[in-house]
Amino acid sequence: FLIFMEFIMQFKQISISILIDKKSFEEIYTAQNILKNELGIQFQMNNQVCPHVNLFSGKVKKVDFLLDIKKIEFPKKIVLKSCGLALFLKKSPVLFVRYENCKYFSLIRKELSRLDFWVEKDKFAKKKFWLPKTTIALNDLKYNNLSKTIKTLNEINFEKTIYCNSLLI
Repeated sequence: FLIFMEFIMQFKQISISILIDKKSFEEIYTAQNILKNELGIQFQMNNQVCPHVNLFSGKVKKVDFLLDIKKIEFPKKIVLKSCGLALFLKKSPVLFVRYENCKYFSLIRKELSRLDFWVEKDKFAKKKFWLPKTTIALNDLKYNNLSKTIKTLNEINFEKTIYCNSLLI
């Protein structure tokens, strides 16, 4: 049992993400603060590192996985075209900013998937489930206040083109 636990603890959960631009970053935090203060919706705000677009995620074993990532050529500037707010209608709905998919995402995700340091790839990082998005509310958003939630965020324009130049791991 101890050997098994030692083996499990060697894995690290990582996410390779695009860090959104400063203005969009501030708008997401503003939206999350409004939801927290007016509706008590705060799970995502309290449990994320910062607003981002996850490109690929999973568990890695190798400590030097960053060396493999550095071999991939990332563009100097990433263009994200937002389609506005969207929802996943699940047991507990998920509110997010949706971005247009583009050729860049397919290519970079293919390269990340090929890297041999992945012990396990996250379900939503896999091709058939993935879409470019920044999550605003997760786990504590309820159907009975969905309409109020959307009206509360109506003043923020999430439909825009943003330019990003940083990755977050």
